[in-house]
Order: sequence, then C-alpha cells, then structure tokens
Amino acid sequence: MSSRKRPRTAVKRGQIKRVTRDRYCLPDGERGVVAAAKLHGVASHLSAAAHWGWEIKFPPEEPQVSVRRDRKIAAERRVGVRLHWTTFSAGDVDGMVTGRLRTVVDCARDLPFDEALAVADSALRHGDVTKEELVQAAAAVKGGGAARARRVAACADARAANPFESVLRALAIDAGLNATPQVEVVVDGKEVHPDVADRGRRIALEACAHRGASRTCTIGRNAGAGSLTQRRAGREGPGPQK
Repeated sequence: MSSRKRPRTAVKRGQIKRVTRDRYCLPDGERGVVAAAKLHGVASHLSAAAHWGWEIKFPPEEPQVSVRRDRKIAAERRVGVRLHWTTFSAGDVDGMVTGRLRTVVDCARDLPFDEALAVADSALRHGDVTKEELVQAAAAVKGGGAARARRVAACADARAANPFESVLRALAIDAGLNATPQVEVVVDGKEVHPDVADRGRRIALEACAHRGASRTCTIGRNAGAGSLTQRRAGREGPGPQK
C-alpha cells in the first residue's frame, strides 16, 4: 500500500482524523474536545497533543481536560475524565484546546519524563514550537513541576524521528548517558546515524518496532572502533511504528 493511501484508509476506518492537508490526529484528540465541551473547559495535555497531530508515546487512557481553578465540578461529572485545575494566561487557549506551547509545557511539568519528552520532541519536529520558546516558557514555570518542565525543555530535540526514539533517549538520559539523537557516526567508512548516541562513552542505541510483535528497543554498545553489538529490551502493547 502506498504511503499516501495508508492515511486515507486509516481516516475511512476511523483510526485517525484529518486535521490539515498533511496533518492527522488520533481520535483521542477529539474525545478530549468533546469532554472539554461538556465540562466547559479545554482539552489539554495528551488530549491536546493528539489534537495538534503530534506523535505521542501512548494515547491517553482518559480524555484530559483543564478548567480554571475557581471551577467546582461535581464528582459524578468527572467520571472517565482526567481533570486538571489551572490558571490560564493570554494565548494559553486556542479554541477548545490549550495552545501549542502551553500544551508542551503542561505535559513537561505533569507527565513522566519519557512521555513529556516525546511530546516536546514531536512539537519541535513539526515546527509548531521552537526550542527558544519552549526553554523560555519552561523557565517561567513556578511551583510544582517547574524543575521537570525545565529538564524536558533542555533535553527536547527536533531530530528525534518518532516517539519511540524519544522514549529510548529519555531512558538513556535517566541512566546517566549524555544522549543525543541522530548523531553522525562513521563505521567502516560509512556514515550512519544511530537513533541515540553518547559519543563520550562510545555508546549507540537503536529503537525498533516490529509489526505483529511486542515493541522492542534495541540497545547497542560500541564494543570497539567501527563495531556495534546489540541487546534487546522490549515491552508488550501498542506503540508507534518507526
């Protein structure tokens, strides 16, 4: 099946929704908008990321919605929704969702590092947010999650090709590596670009996904000049394809 036909088929099957000519979003993004409308809030976090057509680690289990701090919402109305109480500034809201920059910052301060980094990388990769904007916005965050937001902003990189690579890089950073995406490496006279690499430690890591099987991360360590050895580490469940 051609690359152009795949998205059209997925749209017909209801697997994805066409946002613009070359941009698609997961149905989860629209679920977030519907939930937000019912609660008089806005779709936020992963629901907003899905709405903007960004690739994410996993779709949110529940629609994620943000409302103003002074709102009182009965417990029965919150069932099946991940609700956040917050303060909005000018430009933070775009229609029924949080704006692009606000979405990345919300994810950075509230989500686990690997999920947040996948969102930030994707926003940069699509050109919807710049690195400078993200760093400045994260620096302005106060209170809970401020340190997490600044860490994600500092590590975010548009060169990551997909969320699988972003998650692998987050794990490498947590392990203490100076992890960089798509570094140019010459092996036996050939130029290659490992998904993640630590030049100082001569470590290269590759993220791989296989159809019909558990999604795996293939971790390779440079055992010597011009050679790579690989080990596998996997996780069951759906994930992004490379």
